Amino acid sequence: MRARVRHSARAALACVAVAASVSAGSAVAGQARGAAPVTSYNDASGDGNGAPDLTGVTVSNDAAGAITMRITVPNRPQLVSTDVIGVWIDADRNELTGPYEFRILKFPFGAVLERWDGSDWVLTSPPGSLVIGWQSTELFIAFNRADLGIGAAFGFSAAGIQIAGEDPNAWPWDDAPDFGSWTYTIVFAPTLGPAKVQPARPKAGRLVSVAVPVQAGGASVDTGTVKCSATVGGKRVRTVASGLNAGAAGCSWRLPPGTAGKTLRGAVTVVTAGGTATKTFSVKVR
Repeated sequence: MRARVRHSARAALACVAVAASVSAGSAVAGQARGAAPVTSYNDASGDGNGAPDLTGVTVSNDAAGAITMRITVPNRPQLVSTDVIGVWIDADRNELTGPYEFRILKFPFGAVLERWDGSDWVLTSPPGSLVIGWQSTELFIAFNRADLGIGAAFGFSAAGIQIAGEDPNAWPWDDAPDFGSWTYTIVFAPTLGPAKVQPARPKAGRLVSVAVPVQAGGASVDTGTVKCSATVGGKRVRTVASGLNAGAAGCSWRLPPGTAGKTLRGAVTVVTAGGTATKTFSVKVR
C-alpha cells in the first residue's frame, strides 16, 4: 500500500463537492506540443478486485517542459460514481520532504489537485497548465513541469480506487506499480553552441572540420545522430567523417582543388531523443 495514499482519503473525497470550481480543464488528446518519444510503464492486468484496473502509463514531454501522462484503464470505458483514480507525484525526489508532494484525484465528474503540507493533503488551486480529462479507457493528464517544481526527473505512482463502504482500508484498490514508484527523466531538446572551423582559414584540396558543442538541459550530450552537409561555390562537398563525442558534434570534408576564393557553406544537424537542432556556418576558402 502506497505511503500516505489512504491517509485522509475520506477527507479528500469530501472535497468533491467543490471539484467543479477547482478542477482542471477538460482534456484534449495531444495537448502537449512536439512531444518527445514516449516512455512506457506496465502494470499487471486483472488485479483491481473490481476497482479501476490500471495496466499501463505512458509519459512524454516537449521542449517547453509540458509533460503528458496517459493512464490506461481497460475495465472502465468511463468512470462510475464510486470510482477514483489517483496520481501521486514526487516532484523533488527528496525523501526528506516525503514520498510525494502532489496528488491528483480524478472523479467521474471532476478532478482536484492536492499538496502535501507535511501532515495532510491540502486542496490547492491547479496551475493554468494542468489539464485533466477522460477519453474512452484512458486518463489524460498534462502540465508544465515548472508549475510543480519538477527538475530533471520526477517520481510518480497511481492507483485505481473503488469507494465501497465506510472503511477506506477495505476499499478495492489497484496500485501501479504494485510496489514503490516509477521515475521519469525529462528528455530535453538539444541546443547547439557556436560552430568552430578548423583550420580557421581552410585551404583548397585540404581537409576542413567543424565542431559544435551540444547540450541538453544544461548537460553535455554524447548520444545522438549527426548529419553533415556542405557546399563550396554552390557545389556539394562529400562528408568524410561525422560523429558525436565528449559533448561536441563534428563533421569533416575534403575541399576540392581549385576552390580557393570560394565560400564553404555548411550545416551540422544533431538528432537526439529530445529533438533536432541545426547549426550553420560559412567560411572563405584560400
